[in-house]
Amino acid sequence: MAASTARKTERVLLISGSAKASDSIRAALPEARFAPVDSCASAKEARAFLAGQDVALIIINAPLPDASELELARALAGDSCRGVLLLTGADAYATACAALSGSGVLTLQKPGNIPLLLQSLELLLAMRA
Repeated sequence: MAASTARKTERVLLISGSAKASDSIRAALPEARFAPVDSCASAKEARAFLAGQDVALIIINAPLPDASELELARALAGDSCRGVLLLTGADAYATACAALSGSGVLTLQKPGNIPLLLQSLELLLAMRA
């Protein structure tokens, strides 16, 4: 009997201070795989949301209006077994990678490409299993 290739749908929290960026990232995520995709516009809003909700993946789109995205990413990755992906600009990419390399947070430079974003999310999900 062949193994099932169907994958379950995973809930995502997208944290971004930019509504335009949130819309772009959300549009890149296939609904058959990543749904629902909840959005928060700040670190404070995200922490409140996560106090009452469980998600498989967190995408942080830097910069955030009210907190260090590095500190938030590190804290959220350490809080549970959820995958955390930080999207950051070229000017902060090397610093973010160095700061987060041992914390289990994946960091991608933006602008990026959709296949790499999706592959990174799948890697984070595989690491949770």
